Amino acid sequence: MKKSLAGLLAIVCAAVSGCAFNAPFRGQDEKEGIYFDGKIRSGIDVIGYDVNLGKKFQTTPVHPDDADFLHGETTTNVGGKVDGAPRIGLEGSWGIKEARFKLVGDIRYNLLSSRTGYRVGIYDTEQQISDPRPAANGSFVFTQFRPNPFTFIPSIGFESTLSDKLVLEFELGLPYTGFDVRSGHDRYGRWQTVQKDSWNGFGLSFGGAIGWHISDDLTFFLNGGYETYNPKFAGEKAKVGAGKGAILLEYEF
Repeated sequence: MKKSLAGLLAIVCAAVSGCAFNAPFRGQDEKEGIYFDGKIRSGIDVIGYDVNLGKKFQTTPVHPDDADFLHGETTTNVGGKVDGAPRIGLEGSWGIKEARFKLVGDIRYNLLSSRTGYRVGIYDTEQQISDPRPAANGSFVFTQFRPNPFTFIPSIGFESTLSDKLVLEFELGLPYTGFDVRSGHDRYGRWQTVQKDSWNGFGLSFGGAIGWHISDDLTFFLNGGYETYNPKFAGEKAKVGAGKGAILLEYEF
């Protein structure tokens, strides 16, 4: 259901934006009655991830090389991290100047995915629970979570112009992205994977914004919202939430 709805939103958004591209330019004072409009928008999101992968995937047994003197399993707890994510999109809207229905298509680049190497992404490490040695000589386990590089966000929304300068917006979307996870042993400066999995699918996003008309064609927005996803890893349900704040510029063409 979510996939078909997202496809419909994307098609309609493209159609509305296409109409706006072909419409003749009109000044702000000439926009009366019901009309179509188009905007290009870009900005940066500040995202606070809250990740709950469940116990099964985050539990790792003793490394085989340590089995003679260690025992049991150790569980990590991947929590959260703040990330920056630039985005760009197109918006098509329909209605009167004071109240407009809109369709939006955004693409966001997740900076957490651009980093490579040891100890990147969102991760947690813990010393084996039966290991009595100092941490410098201990045996550790890890769990790592990484979002896919891109998130595609089709959404619908409503915009209300309250005055010559002030604008309020609300949006509801079905973001599509993916996550890669792995867990295992943290030994001698490298990770040795025991379990790994990935998930791709739709989530749910909602948020609002307050905007200020800088000029007839340019509006500055402060945006806040939330995204939520319900993936499965190793057959176990997980929960990924993301609180968002953003600064955004919209240019009307």
